[in-house]
Amino acid sequence: METLQRHNLRQNHITLVDDLDPRAIIDDLFEDEVLTENDCDRIKACNTRKEQCRLLLTLLPTRGPAAYGSFLKSLTVNHDHLANLLKCSVQHMKKGSECSQVEYGNMPPVYSYIAGDSRKCSETETQVDAADLIKGDLVEACSKCSPDIPKFAFPQLEVVIKNNCCLILENVEAKDLLDIHYQEYVFGDEECERIKSGKTRSERCIIFISELSKRTSNKVMSVFTRSLEKKYGYIIKEIKKTSFCATSNVLSTPTVADIHQPIDAEFPRSIGDVIRRPILAEVLHRGITACVAYPGKLSSSVDCQPQSLHFNDKQLESINSTQYGDTLADDDNHSLPKEQTSPFDRFKSLTNVSPPKSSFKFSQERHKDSEDVEWMVRRNRHLKRERKLFDRRSQQVFPGYEDNVPDNRLHGSCPTVLVNETKTNVCLQKQSFETDWKEEETDETHAALVGDVDNAPCRRKREQIRSVSEHQPSTSKSLRTDFFSNKGTENIQMDNKLSDNVYPITTNSYNCRRKASESPKQQSESEKRRDLPNLSNLSALTCNPGSMEPHELRTRRLEVAFNALSTMINQGHFEKFERFSVNIKLKYVHDFDMMCILDYLHASRDLFIADVDSAKKHINTGLQRVAKTSNPKYFTLELFSAQTRMYLSQKKLQKLENTLADAKMIIETDPVGCSGRAAGWLYMNDVRDISCQLVMLNVHRPNYTAVYKYLHGKAVNSCKRALDNFNRDGGKDGPFGIGFALCRLAILLLRCGDNGLTMDVQQPDIDDIEMAGNYLRQLEDSDIAIPKILEVHYLIAKCDLQYRRSNSVRALEHAEAAYRLATEINMLEFTEHAHNRGVFLRSMPVFSKAVGEEEVSRILFDDSADSFDESAEEYP
Repeated sequence: METLQRHNLRQNHITLVDDLDPRAIIDDLFEDEVLTENDCDRIKACNTRKEQCRLLLTLLPTRGPAAYGSFLKSLTVNHDHLANLLKCSVQHMKKGSECSQVEYGNMPPVYSYIAGDSRKCSETETQVDAADLIKGDLVEACSKCSPDIPKFAFPQLEVVIKNNCCLILENVEAKDLLDIHYQEYVFGDEECERIKSGKTRSERCIIFISELSKRTSNKVMSVFTRSLEKKYGYIIKEIKKTSFCATSNVLSTPTVADIHQPIDAEFPRSIGDVIRRPILAEVLHRGITACVAYPGKLSSSVDCQPQSLHFNDKQLESINSTQYGDTLADDDNHSLPKEQTSPFDRFKSLTNVSPPKSSFKFSQERHKDSEDVEWMVRRNRHLKRERKLFDRRSQQVFPGYEDNVPDNRLHGSCPTVLVNETKTNVCLQKQSFETDWKEEETDETHAALVGDVDNAPCRRKREQIRSVSEHQPSTSKSLRTDFFSNKGTENIQMDNKLSDNVYPITTNSYNCRRKASESPKQQSESEKRRDLPNLSNLSALTCNPGSMEPHELRTRRLEVAFNALSTMINQGHFEKFERFSVNIKLKYVHDFDMMCILDYLHASRDLFIADVDSAKKHINTGLQRVAKTSNPKYFTLELFSAQTRMYLSQKKLQKLENTLADAKMIIETDPVGCSGRAAGWLYMNDVRDISCQLVMLNVHRPNYTAVYKYLHGKAVNSCKRALDNFNRDGGKDGPFGIGFALCRLAILLLRCGDNGLTMDVQQPDIDDIEMAGNYLRQLEDSDIAIPKILEVHYLIAKCDLQYRRSNSVRALEHAEAAYRLATEINMLEFTEHAHNRGVFLRSMPVFSKAVGEEEVSRILFDDSADSFDESAEEYP
């Protein structure tokens, strides 16, 4: 396999492990002679699907150049979204650029690993030694863990691990962290095998830390924290709590990797650090670019040549001591800087360039760093004035409030960050300082000031903020009142909510004060502002097929199509269903939601008539379309319900249990969004699965009763969950599912067996018999229609009920009626169930053998004693 192909597989390792089903492609790879029969057996012998994926991805690079093409061809058939992902990755890797995809997430660039790292120059300019990076001794691990923690090449990671040594060594399973470290080129194959070779979890964790301590890459810290997020989120929380306290004396000089990450990605910082960090980061990374006039040339025709101004260690130390005063030296006091002079002026004084004032020009397009610095200086001055005014007014309105408010709220560099409306305050302040925004300034400076703003486009943010600021007063008095007044913050008008969680600040208390002091002209203008369109409609709403919005046309079409087609199936009108579905396919061929619903309904129709091959084809086609639908989870559950029913009819119980386990995991991840008919039918198939297990239990085993009781209770709980989900469904399949669940629950309580072969084995309690009768009576008295398919289950349940009430004649009548109806609509599986019940009931002593007319004449009119005696013996 080529090097580019190897890197492509490794770059998408986690996505392949999460989404790939190796059992669906190993047959194709075996036919193409990529895998041997022994390889296929090894893959199938793995305990879990992820282990199968890892083994397959390990074998592929060793099977020659044809392996990648065969693997990609097989993915195109079974997992087209993975095939598209690999193709896109290869194309962009050849160009040496990143593959930015919205559907699959942003992938880190791979070209630098293939062609060599070309960023060493820019990194060495901003990197500093460990001695300069950390002031003071490193944090020591506890006496128990210190022998297992070596010296780290990356000091920040060493501080984090030593602060949380016991938590990591006692809880983390190293195997869970290897995938992302392997994908991000932190570990190679040898390191991963060495870590996996540990016999116990503790040994593997120690080896993992030992290997991690040898890595010098700048991204080791970020990769390590990302690997903990999925399964060890509580460790991430502890790291964020302890890392800043342990590294309060650390002067954090940013690197290239840190520039492109969120400010609070690794360590929580104080408010002052949040404000001052972006200034230093931008200056250190890109420098201050100035146009310098060379001697001998006129200033009017000067050739501007940009010069990047970088600083050595002594200059950095003087910058920090001058700009931040005693704040870094004594962080516990949280004191404000002693002098608040312009940082940009201090940066100019440290450089060797001293051009005339007239020639020191800044370009709005090319020199944006200086504009960022000037904007920050103006903003800090404004905040300082606001802070002083705020303190004076607070002392008048709330005397002694400084004693009750924490120090970090009083002495931070940006007090408005603490207000509930943080994002709006900062955005409105920036709008007041500078109206002509540049895209790059907004992306970097706004993200630096507001760390938790989501990734919405900045242009949309600016338009929304401008529209709000034009029609809304933003006085510092209202902001200060809302900060301390609970009444003000509770009365925020939520109708004016903007997308991206930016809220306009309008409180009832402020409006009352404003109306009292407004002139008639101002009041008329305020009435005009209230008539403005509501901005809350800017954010798009997505509808869940399980809880459809009837007023939306597209969702209404899905609902009507499903209700109409499912009614045709339930009534047995299969030819009409086929004609109707063909017309829908021709009209909505590009609507993947509609096509997924059609695949599910076609599979259900095929399973009713026992056409397993056609059902399997529709299920596989639907699973390929699921990734393109509006709600992949819900449509996956619907197709899983059809797939579990197919496995149930084929008696493939192992595959049935695996699919049910996957479906239940999806439901648990989103219980509200996945509720409805899909979850209901999955739970009903779980009931059918448990019923099959009850039939296959060995009666002669000593623990038969205990096992039967456990499985029976589990099946009853699943049936009740199915009823809950059918009640939440808004379509016509909900009432039908309720009727089906009531019938199956009655059959389960009467303990005659799913197939009718254990009618004389188990004897139910009297309470269960009465409860089953109540369920069937509830179905009879309800307004739920009973189509032919549901009537089969209803007649089988009535047969079991009459048998448990010792009315075998009526039970036989219901069994024969169910058999005739199931044969008529070609429900072969339930035809067998009704037939087994009829055979058992006919074998009971109450039913004598029918006597023909000839036999009656012989018995009544033949005087032969011998014949009479024989007949008397035969019919006592």
